[in-house]
Amino acid sequence: MRLNMYHNRNQRIIVIPKELGHAQRPPASDHRSNRPVSWASVLSLGRQAFMRTLHLSMFLFAASCCTVLSANPRVQVDAFSKLKQGDTLIVRFQTSGCFHEATHLLTFRRASELSVSIVKLAPDTARTGVVTTPTNRVKLGTLTLSKPDVVGLDRLINFYHSKHDSFCTTVDHITITQQRDGKTVATEEITDGSCQTFQMKMLTTFPELIGRLHRLH
Repeated sequence: MRLNMYHNRNQRIIVIPKELGHAQRPPASDHRSNRPVSWASVLSLGRQAFMRTLHLSMFLFAASCCTVLSANPRVQVDAFSKLKQGDTLIVRFQTSGCFHEATHLLTFRRASELSVSIVKLAPDTARTGVVTTPTNRVKLGTLTLSKPDVVGLDRLINFYHSKHDSFCTTVDHITITQQRDGKTVATEEITDGSCQTFQMKMLTTFPELIGRLHRLH
């Protein structure tokens, strides 16, 4: 049996069989705790603690963001075909191009059938946020929409929500507000500069509805 000999701080010899391994060695002298600590060690420990805190903070921030997003999902107005009886969709349609600029309010109401009342706003009140009065608006009339009209309106909104090119000089700004019992429950803002809706079939566009009432006068 081979023996290992160790000296403790009191200079006493302790003999331990080597077969017991390093786990049975006597505890190291505590004189090491009296050694001076270098600034590099302090900075290293501080850096590690800072990184752990930073990672924890980022994790908590990401978790809180996910919670907020899940609690407040993006709200879209109901489709025209899904509009509940008594609900109202108010569409502010502003179009501008090289040689034209106009703003209309289209109010869609669901009763037994879907109808739309259209008002043209004067240029000085067409800006968003300006309160309109009976003296600066022109009532064009009311239309009762057919089922193909309603389907075409749904397809129009689906196109607005899709990805498409926008390289046209005519730009349409659309704000759709859904009201229920006099309170706003959802709002969408859409900008379309594609000019593609004029060429697409099976769509019911807002300018088309406005044109129908213009032709009746």
